[in-house]
Amino acid sequence: MDNLGELIKAKRQKQDISAQQLADYIGVKVFNVYKWENGSKPSDPDVYQKLKDWLNLESGIKKVDTKEAELLTVLIELMKKQNHILDRQTKNVEERVEVINANLNSTLAGVTSLALQAHSSREVALRSLARLEKIPEETLLQEADKIIQDRMEALAPVHKASK
Repeated sequence: MDNLGELIKAKRQKQDISAQQLADYIGVKVFNVYKWENGSKPSDPDVYQKLKDWLNLESGIKKVDTKEAELLTVLIELMKKQNHILDRQTKNVEERVEVINANLNSTLAGVTSLALQAHSSREVALRSLARLEKIPEETLLQEADKIIQDRMEALAPVHKASK
């Protein structure tokens, strides 16, 4: 509420009190209530005090002293600085996460490349071994694949636990 008139009118409507009832309570004519609601203030200090009492202005509004206001201002400034620092730290963490993700992607690409090279080298070595031992290549490749599959299955629980 910006002014006394709005406050009077709002409280009157909230309590379902007519302008006449308020005027009777305070001891003035009804047109005075309408004048106050339209922006005028009571000129009589006793009437003004009765109006304030009715509005509960003294008990409803906490008066803030200068020191308390200064402390609140300092507190607000500190909170703004803290938010600024947290924003900066969040940005730094986000940038670090991006770098880590880029490094992980690069590492993954390297590991994938090495795995492909190892697979290719394995096949060349197995074919050479098959020729030397006079074992059919297909049999040797199947045996090697079975060994690899068994090892992968053995490592699967360890891999899942590390995630």
